[in-house]
Formats: sequence, C-alpha cells, structure tokens
Amino acid sequence: MVLAVLKSANRKTYLILDALDESGVPRKDLLAWVEMIAELTSPKIHLLVTSREESDISSVLGRPNLMDQIIAVQTDIIDKDIRAYMEHRLGTGKEFQRWKDRADIQQKIQDSLTRMSGGM
Repeated sequence: MVLAVLKSANRKTYLILDALDESGVPRKDLLAWVEMIAELTSPKIHLLVTSREESDISSVLGRPNLMDQIIAVQTDIIDKDIRAYMEHRLGTGKEFQRWKDRADIQQKIQDSLTRMSGGM
C-alpha cells in the first residue's frame, strides 16, 4: 500500500526511519521494505534512515545502488561529543549536584552512558 502511494506521488515525499536497529518490527521485513523504497527511482522520493551499524542493516544499505547515498558517522567523534555534553551536565545540572564532589561517580555515569549510547 505504501509503495503504491509513493509511486503515484505528485510531489516530493520524505520518509524518515529513525533508529532502524531499535525497531520492534521484525527487522528482515523492515529491511525488505527499506530496500523496495530505495529501489524506487523517482526523484520525488527521499528516504532518510538512521541506525547503528549492524551486519544485516549494512548488507542492505551497503548495496551498490545505495552506496553513494550513505553518510557514515564515526562513533569515536560522537562519543567525544557525548562525553563533552555529559561533563557539562554533570558539572552544571541541578539533578547531578549530589555527586558534585564525587569524581568517581561522575566518571562511572559518563562511561556507562557513553557505552550505552553506541555512538547515537
């Protein structure tokens, strides 16, 4: 149904699929759908997908017809940004004041949240 609507669209259509790797829909079904959308050649259809890099997702999004459209984000750079933001929040946020003098706890919070963010 969605494909039929997209194919007949008379104006630009933007589809955003955020956090593909976190979807509750069976991933193989969702990846098949993404692949079908990506294969539409209409210049009016634009697809934005965000995801952590995982092998099944990379195998679909890394196909030759999509390679020129992929923007890979370097996790280490994002981790630095996350750490900088968290340092700021831990130092200035009212909710973290109880750990103001506990650098060990602040470090554990930073390490844990950075690791759990997975570059996102």
